[in-house]
Amino acid sequence: MTMLLLLLAFIAFLAAAGRSATPARERIPVWHWSARDLLTNVVRGGRVITTPTPGRRDLQEAHLAELTRGRHGGDHPTTTSR
Repeated sequence: MTMLLLLLAFIAFLAAAGRSATPARERIPVWHWSARDLLTNVVRGGRVITTPTPGRRDLQEAHLAELTRGRHGGDHPTTTSR
């Protein structure tokens, strides 16, 4: 029962994110949504929350640059100390 409630909350979150990503004049009122509109908003919301923002992209590139330069030395979790 708890998993079902969490799943419904997550679907509602994605649908709200997808709806907010839609331009205001193209939005359909929630009480007029069909199953297709719900699915469209959930998919759009999933794309919105998984698309890297410029700030996140910069952090990822900086982290990768540090790893390739070897700044972490022996304290990096993927290196083995012998």
